[in-house]
Amino acid sequence: MKLKATPSYSAVIIKSKDGTFAGYIEEVPGVISQGDTVEETKANLLDALKMMIRFYKEESRSVLRTARRRVHKRDTVTLQ
Repeated sequence: MKLKATPSYSAVIIKSKDGTFAGYIEEVPGVISQGDTVEETKANLLDALKMMIRFYKEESRSVLRTARRRVHKRDTVTLQ
């Protein structure tokens, strides 16, 4: 039996002054999104991540990069 690992990605979510949230995936360039709540932002990031992975595969590019030092240390979550 072959086991398939589920990748996880680190998301940084920041609360804006207006009460909404913005976030990005550290390991995948270009994956950014926003939402009215943390949950909505996570869902939007997951959609953006899926689209970006599909794009990278179509273009035969490497998806991941080494996570850089965090600029923001607020509300870091892992998407699976």
